[in-house]
Formats: sequence, C-alpha cells, structure tokens
Amino acid sequence: MAGKKVKKGSGAKKVVKKSAKKTQEKKPKQVSKKLYRNKNNQIISGVLAGIADYLNYDPTIIRLVFILLTLVTGILPGILLYILAVILIPKKVF
Repeated sequence: MAGKKVKKGSGAKKVVKKSAKKTQEKKPKQVSKKLYRNKNNQIISGVLAGIADYLNYDPTIIRLVFILLTLVTGILPGILLYILAVILIPKKVF
C-alpha cells in the first residue's frame, strides 16, 4: 500500500492516509542589513548610533563602550577610527 499506513488497534484495522503535502514552515525573509550613519539619533555624526542600529543595541551602550575603549587605548586611535568611520560609512535618514 503505497502512501497509506495501516494503524493497528484493538483487532480492527484502520487505514490512515499519509498526507502528500508536508507542512511547510514559513521562514521569515532575511533582510539584508546595511551599516549607515543614523542622522535621527546622532550626537556628533551618527556613526555610533548607526552601529547600534546595525547590532540591535541601545546607542547609549555603544557610546559608553566606545568612550571606554578610546580612553583605555589612548585617545588618538579612537578619534582616528571615528573619523575613518565618518568618511567610510554612508549616511541615511531613517
């Protein structure tokens, strides 16, 4: 019996049809994320707010981590990295 399953029970045989269509789970479409400077939530140029949007974090946390890392590594590398990010990351109004 192709496509049918025989279910054994209390002496009586029941024929149960297998569903030809398998339940298909709908997968949400993956939205391609792009990194932009967020001009709506900016303090200086929106770089850290854009990074926060990209990573789905609160911008305040990203700003505090950046300030902490800048102070720990010396101020110049953090400032240069920020200026480089301002030049390379495009701006977009959300």
